[in-house]
Amino acid sequence: LTQAQALDQMLARQGESVSTVMAFEVDDKVLEERVCGRWMHKTSGRSYHVKFAPPQSMQLGEDGKPLPETMIDDETGEK
Repeated sequence: LTQAQALDQMLARQGESVSTVMAFEVDDKVLEERVCGRWMHKTSGRSYHVKFAPPQSMQLGEDGKPLPETMIDDETGEK
C-alpha cells in the first residue's frame, strides 16, 4: 500500500494517474524458474535466461546444468 501511495503522489505531481491495474496469478514454480534462470552480463547489462534466451556460447555439464565458464556475452565475447 505504501508503494502504491508513493506512486500516486509521484504521478500526481506530473498531472498523471493510474487508470488501470492488472493482477496476474502465476504459479510459484513458474516464477522461480524465470527468476533463477536469469543471467546478467555485468559489463554490457544484457540479460539472458538459461532456458528461454541462453547465450549462444552456453554449454551444459554432465548434470544438465549450464557451465558458468561457457556463459559468454553474444555481442562482446566477454565473460
